[in-house]
Amino acid sequence: MNDWDVGEPYAVSQSALPGTEFTAVCARAFTATDQALGNVCSRLREIVDITDGAANDYVVTETDFVAALSAMDQHG
Repeated sequence: MNDWDVGEPYAVSQSALPGTEFTAVCARAFTATDQALGNVCSRLREIVDITDGAANDYVVTETDFVAALSAMDQHG
């Protein structure tokens, strides 16, 4: 996901409607998409960190796992 070029479709589209505000709309859409993808990546990394214990012979109980996932929503 980090290697995806989410800006390319917006850059190509900016000149599609000359004389309109479409260029600005594309710029805002790129920013929103980039931030959303960054948030998804961040969440996935947190989930990996939470579940990493299993790879190290550490048993994460369902209660602990649910609590850790719920804690992610507290600061997001």
